Amino acid sequence: MIEDSIIRQILECWTASENPRFGDCIQRPLPSFHDIKDVFEQVFLASLKCEEGRPIRCALVLASPSDIDDPSHRYNKDFRRFVTPLPLTAESIAKLAPAFDPMLSSIAVCRDAATSTLHCWGIFSYSPAAHCLNELSPAPVGDMWCRPDLFTLTTRNPGSIQVSRMNANIGWFTDGEFVPAVPTPFTSKSLGNHLIEPLKSTSFWQEYSTYYWQCYRAALEVLLFESASRGDGALIILLASGDTVIPEHILLDAYHLEAVMPLRTHLETMLEAQRRHHSSSGTVLLEHLQRLAQLSTVDGALILTRELELVAFGAKLHVPNKWTGQTLEGPDGSGYTSGNPCPAHRYGVRHNSAINFAAECEGSTVFVISQDGPIRAFIRFNEDTVLYWPDCTVSMLV
Repeated sequence: MIEDSIIRQILECWTASENPRFGDCIQRPLPSFHDIKDVFEQVFLASLKCEEGRPIRCALVLASPSDIDDPSHRYNKDFRRFVTPLPLTAESIAKLAPAFDPMLSSIAVCRDAATSTLHCWGIFSYSPAAHCLNELSPAPVGDMWCRPDLFTLTTRNPGSIQVSRMNANIGWFTDGEFVPAVPTPFTSKSLGNHLIEPLKSTSFWQEYSTYYWQCYRAALEVLLFESASRGDGALIILLASGDTVIPEHILLDAYHLEAVMPLRTHLETMLEAQRRHHSSSGTVLLEHLQRLAQLSTVDGALILTRELELVAFGAKLHVPNKWTGQTLEGPDGSGYTSGNPCPAHRYGVRHNSAINFAAECEGSTVFVISQDGPIRAFIRFNEDTVLYWPDCTVSMLV
């Protein structure tokens, strides 16, 4: 079902993740080709199912009993065995999945030595991931439980599977191919440069300089993540610097609120705290971004100013001029440019609308949150070229 070449590619990426330059990873035995393939195929089949009308969302970890007590795992573990192990099938995964949120738990899977069959035999529990807007974990520091540093498969949408180990993303299987994780494009050598430049003319930049960029980037990443986690797919547009309305010839209909949401105020609170070296968890800002993300689930586009203030949501757009120029992959977070053309023919209406809008409205940035996992971005680079980034998640991390 899953081509052997894809499994081999995943194993190569796993091996590359143990390179010291990618972080402090302990070298682990290479997972078995057949174990990975068998588990992968069952997770894939399970992802195509629905349980009571909901998509299957779960995480599975290849973990043997010897892995549980391995002293090289330098983190706190919380592990519970099933009294009676369950056979690993797409059906058993679909039944178990609703009980275990992949943000908090993963199902341990191993091959039974006596029967040579794979079974689900326990549950890892761990603390939710923290980020700079919510660094205070709900668990005491000494009691924080971490994701296992073992081969992990996570699915949140049909046919889309993330491969990871501990908090490090290895890559995504989506649209029938495996896409290795790459450095985040929100750097000065990549998409980040196109976002930073317009900010340099703002009063916040004059007041806080790079502190502003750090908070802005964190806020944008959280907004995209929160929108993606809702699993509906979305279109989020940042207008060109200084623009506060959608071009009339493009807008068919939209929802508007009388007053803008005060993101600027929340950002300023964080910036002042950083400058004065005071602690600030950013909880209020996080809640505001979550509300914005919820607006993105309404059919249509979420339109924001360059400074992330709300303009409209549920915007129905129609760009009269279809883009006829080239759409090429932009430089990655390390500045490497492949120059590969965007396979727009493989994507749906939402992606093509994004390309057309970015081409029509120079200076805008368009993010497409896909139901299959990746978050893609589009900007107009010049009169002949639209640049795109195939995955704008913080894709080196889970």
